[in-house]
Amino acid sequence: MKLFVIGWAVFLPSLAACTGAQPQVAEKVMPETASGAEPAMSAEQRFVPVRAPEGVHALEAAGRLLAPPNAHAEITLPLAASVLHVSVNEGQRVERGDVIADVAMPEAARAAGRVEGARLRIDAYRERLAHLDALRSEGLARGSEVADARARLAEAQADEHEALAMLQTVESVGLRRRGNRYEVTAPLSGVVVQVDAPIGSVRGPSDKPIVRITGGAPTRIEARFAFPLPADAAYELIDVSGRATPVFLVAQAPEVMVGDAARVAWFDAKTPLLSPQGSAVRVRMVPASGGFVVPSAALIKQAGGFVVRTRRAGNVEVALLVSLGGEALVRGALTADDVVAEQRSAP
Repeated sequence: MKLFVIGWAVFLPSLAACTGAQPQVAEKVMPETASGAEPAMSAEQRFVPVRAPEGVHALEAAGRLLAPPNAHAEITLPLAASVLHVSVNEGQRVERGDVIADVAMPEAARAAGRVEGARLRIDAYRERLAHLDALRSEGLARGSEVADARARLAEAQADEHEALAMLQTVESVGLRRRGNRYEVTAPLSGVVVQVDAPIGSVRGPSDKPIVRITGGAPTRIEARFAFPLPADAAYELIDVSGRATPVFLVAQAPEVMVGDAARVAWFDAKTPLLSPQGSAVRVRMVPASGGFVVPSAALIKQAGGFVVRTRRAGNVEVALLVSLGGEALVRGALTADDVVAEQRSAP
């Protein structure tokens, strides 16, 4: 039996030499530890090419466009009014203060009359009080007469304040009195996007707007990422047509949101965005130069950070930018042709 085994041992190398085939041996890796000691040969090495970050879906986040607070106006009437004339059409450009409609507002007209009447009564009661005070000093007027005059003066002043409050409400929404009618004016500059004011119709504060104006396109974007954003990355907005627009990071929430564990970030564009307010968009992170995607298993933890083992240059120090589950976005002295060792348990 021993002679038989030796014979086969001699025969096999001779056969390999005749055929020219070389026996395949799996390459072993000795991963480093945090202390830098040589690890045991208990893992198998597999080299994987690094990838550019373009097209990595995990670097994108769903977003939505936010309109500036003063970008839109819906013009409703604060009191019941009858539409007399409309001066604008849909699609028309208007400037702040331009007249867009004329209305008849009986309640406002009555309030203006009440103001005038109350002021006349106030002047009269003040004169009467002055006269009564003079008579009372001579003992010619009763105290009850003085008290009654003061009460009537207070009532007139209350009527004036109530009517003035109504008129101030009318003026605060951009209505100007012109004789027996009121001019409705544009509260902002922009484009008229809707007109719904038939001549003769009566509208009140609970009715739908007579005119809608859009003052500008939104420039603020809100996006929800699954990871904290690196400080030196660039970003771009991808709209529904696939068009990319550069945006810049304004702020990100200091902690994750309760519920979906997302990190909310806000971006601005240097130019107005053409997509409708509230439309769904995507924000894509564009890493700075030198960013590559590697398997997470290729990262070797060391005291000062991370290294990856390359076939070209051995261990290369890298900075971890974003962890993407089974992959990681890193930056370091890597090239597009590099391959890195991925650590995996031996079968």
